[in-house]
This record gives sequence, structure tokens and C-alpha cells, in this order.
Amino acid sequence: MVGDDNVAVGDEAGTGILGDFNVAVGAFTLTATSTEDGLTAVGFGALEDNTTGSNPVAVGFEALGNKTTGVNNTAVGDSALHNNTNGGFNNAFGPLALFSNTTGTFNNAHGRGALDANTTGEQNNAFGDLALEDATTASRNSAFGDDALDSVTTGSDNTAVVTRLGGPGAGLPRQRRQREHRAI
Repeated sequence: MVGDDNVAVGDEAGTGILGDFNVAVGAFTLTATSTEDGLTAVGFGALEDNTTGSNPVAVGFEALGNKTTGVNNTAVGDSALHNNTNGGFNNAFGPLALFSNTTGTFNNAHGRGALDANTTGEQNNAFGDLALEDATTASRNSAFGDDALDSVTTGSDNTAVVTRLGGPGAGLPRQRRQREHRAI
């Protein structure tokens, strides 16, 4: 580790740091050579392959683990934004959120597996567990609620709000006690 005012804790943590004001906490965090300043990586393998890309924040097991040059990404959760290489301005909160994203930009995924399959899709908003989970190259979609738009793969410009009517099974006959969906 070279540079000033850096913090590294963990096996091989921060071994690639050449810049200043970086934080690497956890084994194999920030191990690729990087001249960037202000990187934050917490958790085993977080930002492990970062080389140039500014202002990333990665918290969780292998969060942003394969990121090389993408800018302004935030990943919080186990393997969130794990495969991101050049995608920028993405926010992933929850385990496996935006896991497969490689070059997609301006995406927001909040919830377990939200936008999990996204690779190059842009300007998507997924809020809820597994929302837009199968979207790969879809763009400009907004999904609110667990499983919202979970079967969309390449479609664009869709909006869905999923709700539970009256809570789980409230007032519904036994055969209809499964989750009710209402899309707008």
C-alpha cells in the first residue's frame, strides 16, 4: 500500500492501493492496483478488482468484487453489483442486487435479488425482493413491490406496483390465500 491516510485491515487488504484516503476492511479488499482516492470497501473481496473508477462504495461479501472502471457505484449487501465492470451511477442494496450487471448505468435496485440478471439495461428502478429479477437488457422500467415485473427480460418502459390485498390471506378463501398482485 502506497499513498497517504489509507486504512487497511485484513489478509491482503489494500495491497493494490496507490491513492489516498481509501478504506479497505476485510480479506482481499482493494487488492488490484488503483491510483484512485476515496474508495470504500468493507467485506471479504469487496472492490477486489477495482483499478480506476471513482467514488465507489462497497459493503458486503464480494460487493462490487469484479468492478474495474465503473464510476459512482454504491453496493451494499452480499455480492451486490458483483459482476459490474464498467457500469456507472448504479445503486444496489440487498444480497444479489444487480449481481450480473456489467455495463448497465443509472440503475437502482433495492431488495434481495432486485435486478439480479441485469447486464446492460439502463435507468431501471426496482424496489422489493426479486423485483425485475429476470431483466437482462431492459431499460427504463419501474417496479415497486416484491416480485414486481419479475418476468420482464428485455421489455422497456414498464411500471408495476405490487401489493398484498389486506395482508397475507386476510379475508380470502383458502384456495386464494396466495399473494394477490395488482399492476398499474
